[in-house]
Amino acid sequence: MAKHSRNAGTSSRAATRTHVTWGELLADAVIDVVASKDRDGLDVLSWDGKRVFTAPQIPYHGVVYLAPDLDPSIRQALRFPNGATGYGSAVKLFTSITRVYREHLGLSEDLATFTTCWNLATWVPELMLVPLTMCVTATRCQVVNLFRMFRSLCRRPLMVAELSRRLPIFLHPTLLVDDPKLSAKACAFWCAANLPGAVVSATGNRVCELACSKAVRLQPEDSPDAWGDEAMHLVLPPTEFPPLSDRLLASIAAEFQPQLEMYRLRRLNGKEKLTVPPSQLSKCELARNLFTCIPDDAGIVRILTPFLESHQQELLARRSRNPQVAIVKAVWIPAHEPGKMSVTDVAKRANALLRSDDEMYVYSPREVGWLLRKLRIQTHRTANCRIVQFSSVVRQRVHELARELGLQCAAVQGCPDCKELQAIDEYPVV
Repeated sequence: MAKHSRNAGTSSRAATRTHVTWGELLADAVIDVVASKDRDGLDVLSWDGKRVFTAPQIPYHGVVYLAPDLDPSIRQALRFPNGATGYGSAVKLFTSITRVYREHLGLSEDLATFTTCWNLATWVPELMLVPLTMCVTATRCQVVNLFRMFRSLCRRPLMVAELSRRLPIFLHPTLLVDDPKLSAKACAFWCAANLPGAVVSATGNRVCELACSKAVRLQPEDSPDAWGDEAMHLVLPPTEFPPLSDRLLASIAAEFQPQLEMYRLRRLNGKEKLTVPPSQLSKCELARNLFTCIPDDAGIVRILTPFLESHQQELLARRSRNPQVAIVKAVWIPAHEPGKMSVTDVAKRANALLRSDDEMYVYSPREVGWLLRKLRIQTHRTANCRIVQFSSVVRQRVHELARELGLQCAAVQGCPDCKELQAIDEYPVV
C-alpha cells in the first residue's frame, strides 16, 4: 500500500495535539479507521486523493490522529475493512455487489439492485440528507441470512436485538435491528433523532447524536410508514435459501470491504463523481438521496425506476390522508382573503377532503383545533365558537406549511407568497 511518508513527516514536526478519531472529512484529505493487517487492533487511514497511508497514528496538519482502543466486545461485534483497494469503476462495483445478492440470497435483479443502493449508501451517510433506513419484510430465516450478508458488505455493521441509546452509535455504525419490542413511539423517536447534528441527552451532563444507517426487520403488524418518508422498504418473496456459511461470508467481506472503503474515500474526496440523471424522479426525496451513490448508468436507473415511482405514489397517498394536509388545503383559498372561518367549518372541509381519499376517521372540531395549534395557526374564541382569523400572518403561515408538507397548491393571482411557493417547485402536485 502506498505511503505518503513525506507529507506525514512534515506534519509530524508541526503536530501539537492528539485526537482519537472514528473518521474525519478534512479540507484536503479523508481520515478513517481500518483493521490493522499485522496486529489485533485498529489503524488510522488517510487519503489525500492520490495515495493511502495507514498507521496506528498519523500526524496531519498539526494534529496526531490516533486509532481508538475499543472494548474487545465491541471490536468483535463490529467489522472494519483492513485497508482500501481499487475496484475499477463504480458501475463494476455496483454490479458485482448486485451479483452477490442474486447468487447467494436468490434476490431478483430488481430487488438486488434496490438492496445494493442502500448498501452503498451506508458507506457515505455524510452525503445523505439523512442516513437511510431499510425496512425489511421477510421470514425470520430470510432476515437472518440477509443481515449476515449485510455484515459482510455494509460499513461498520452491528447486529442488535434491541435498539438502545446505550449502543456505540458514536462509531457511526450500520445498525441491523431485529427488535420485536419496538413501539410506534420508539420508531418516531429514532426517526426524529436520525438527523445529522440533532442531539439527545446522554448520561451525566452530556449529549450525543443517534443518526446512523439502519436495516430494521418489520414485525407482521408493523408499517414502514413509522420510519419516515425517506425509509426504503424491501419485501422478500417467501423463498428460502440455505444458511450462509461463515467461510463464504468471510471471503465476501475480505473481497468487498476494502473496495467499499476506497469507494467511500473517493466519494467523500470528490474523486468519484456521480451524475444525477435528468428525471422526474429527482423530485423524489428518496431518489435524491440515492442518486448520491448510484453510478450514472442507464440500466441501473431503469431497474430502480419502478421502485422509486411506487415509493413516491405511496408517499403522496399517505400525505393525502394526513389531517394536517387536509387542514392546509381546507383553508388555502379562504386564507387569501380577509375574513374568518370557524374551527367547525375547517373540520367539515378537512373531513370532506379526507373522505375523498378513503379516510374513514372523522376529526372532531376539538381535534382540528388541537391540530391547528400544532400547525401554529392561531385561533380565537368568540361568544359562540373558536375561529381562524385570516390575517397576513396566517396567510404566510399557510404558505409555509404548504412548502413544509410538500404541497403544490393552485396559485392565487396577485399573492406574493404563492409566487415564491411556485418558484420552488420541489414536489409533484398532490
